[in-house]
Amino acid sequence: MTAKIHVNTYRVAVAGDEAAILNVFAEVAPEVPTRVLPQTEAIVQRLVASGQSWVGVDADDNIIGYALAEP
Repeated sequence: MTAKIHVNTYRVAVAGDEAAILNVFAEVAPEVPTRVLPQTEAIVQRLVASGQSWVGVDADDNIIGYALAEP
């Protein structure tokens, strides 16, 4: 049996990543004391636009994690 190799990498978040970031956020929100609020999308857009945020992606460039930041 051949083991499947999972390739994950990181890159700077870019415009267009917000929806996938929000999907990951919504998936993990029940596990931590937070939730997706109406203003969450605007906050994520601002943080992505800062150029300081990163996303983790799988081999198909699907976002699987994120680190949101601003200067």
